[in-house]
Amino acid sequence: MKKRTNIVLAILSGLLLLDLGQAQTIVMQPGQKGPIETFLERALERPKPPRMSGSMVRVGSSQEIVRRLRKQSEADAELRARYRDFLRQSGTGIFKFVVPRDCDSLNTMREITDCGSEKAEIEFQFAEYSFRDKKLSYLNPDILYRNGTISPASVFVQAAFVKLEDGAVQEVTLGSEGLDYLISLNIESVAAKADEQLFRHSFGVEEGDFRYVRSIRPEKGDVYAARLVSYDIDGRDAMSPKPADLIVAFEIIEQEPDGTLTILWKELRRQRSPRLTL
Repeated sequence: MKKRTNIVLAILSGLLLLDLGQAQTIVMQPGQKGPIETFLERALERPKPPRMSGSMVRVGSSQEIVRRLRKQSEADAELRARYRDFLRQSGTGIFKFVVPRDCDSLNTMREITDCGSEKAEIEFQFAEYSFRDKKLSYLNPDILYRNGTISPASVFVQAAFVKLEDGAVQEVTLGSEGLDYLISLNIESVAAKADEQLFRHSFGVEEGDFRYVRSIRPEKGDVYAARLVSYDIDGRDAMSPKPADLIVAFEIIEQEPDGTLTILWKELRRQRSPRLTL
């Protein structure tokens, strides 16, 4: 029964995801509904899912591959030691976004099959991170890393990222330059208005010397701040298990040739998120 419930949730969660590249190419016509309003209508038509706990396992997943990827997604010991004092503070963390291998460069069927399974596992549970839970998470994610781009993990996460001036994440506070817009941003709670806000940040909002966007292509040394608001959706625990309105700062402290990122972060503010309505 638990496996069946997990499969249903996997399908449901997949329906809620929106690739940012698609969002940036959509042109809203008069009277046309945006992705937030559309998905919310569909979601509210479904029976309320049961409360879920624990982790979700993809059907047919290899435990050996999962264990290997979990190890690869841990930050290097040397980096953990370097930032030990910082990581002892509450609301901080460090993690890696690993990138799938190039399966086309492999020769044997076994290698190609294993590579394909590895890629599926990365996309399923190692390409999304939850600042709320401080871990790579499929069920409660805030951000998604795909094709070199970091974006919100779902249409139900309202987001604005801003690249900050030179410095380190340890130095970023709510008083830092570039944070005023994120702090004062009024998060829309009516779906149609939320769609308008989503599209504004998809194309970018200029404010003073800073630009606020819904996706970023980070490089080593970049420091960002982000407002990430996971909507409360009709109190539906399985769809928004821990809704929150976060402001976080993070730094790309390592970037490998294949695009794998190591990210150091801290939470600057947490508030209750708004209830999304039609």
